[in-house]
Amino acid sequence: MTALNATLLRPESAAWPSCLTERLGKDAPRALHALGPLAILAAPRTALFCSARTPGDAILRVHDAAQRLRDEGVTVISGFHSPIEKECLRILVRGEQPIIVCPARAIESMRIPAECRAAFDAGRVLFLSPFAAKLARVTRESAIRRNEVVAALADEAYIGHVGRRDTEFFIREHVFPGGWIPSLADVIVAMEDSGLEIVDIENLRRHYALTLDAWAERFDRNWDRIQALDPGKFNERFRRTWRTYLVSCAEMFRAPKERTHLFQIVFSKGNINRNYPMGRGFLYDESPRTGHAAP
Repeated sequence: MTALNATLLRPESAAWPSCLTERLGKDAPRALHALGPLAILAAPRTALFCSARTPGDAILRVHDAAQRLRDEGVTVISGFHSPIEKECLRILVRGEQPIIVCPARAIESMRIPAECRAAFDAGRVLFLSPFAAKLARVTRESAIRRNEVVAALADEAYIGHVGRRDTEFFIREHVFPGGWIPSLADVIVAMEDSGLEIVDIENLRRHYALTLDAWAERFDRNWDRIQALDPGKFNERFRRTWRTYLVSCAEMFRAPKERTHLFQIVFSKGNINRNYPMGRGFLYDESPRTGHAAP
């Protein structure tokens, strides 16, 4: 099988997706390597993420979502790296919609995988990578970077499963589609892996119940003004959905046995020294102190 040469895209290229620069700023890749029809980049894109450790009920749900996206003709972008993501790719290639595959390695002189060959030959698959030719194998760092680029390229996202516990169905389906609430443990591990020092953690669960009460009251009080902004978008379904969310979440944060909390985390890029107080008292003082003796 003959290897194909990739097309190099730079920010000044006509096909360069401007959302990368807008969303990532100085962290945007300096170039993209593309293999396949660049016209696919013009379509709205939905990112697909699903972790390697996915429970059985979530697997079926993700399969159903992939079939729905395929049947609705949605352009899906993903690394298609985890086992479940690979299964989704096999579902998607059986449709007629475009697919963007983003490997966490270089695609220079890459051979098209057998499962994608027919769809690629039909002009439905675009391989896209921010990595230069020297990165021939997937690494943990390249996978994280790839996911960052995929998220920046997407207009919407479907997150099948990314943690130990799923986010409540109503929230992830109707309020924040594809959203996920990570556990404190997951966040701490990710922050430590990124070289961040955790300075302080405070649980604001009970406070947040009061915040949601205030939001619900203001939402009801200002509903006529909200609806007047766009009656088609802010309709009765929208009002009921968000009022249900605000009221039910307030009670969830009050519940004695719920496992959803709200943590405020203070962290530093690298270890702190004399530039941060030694204790927590300054958090509650009217006049914050430096935490070390004055010169």
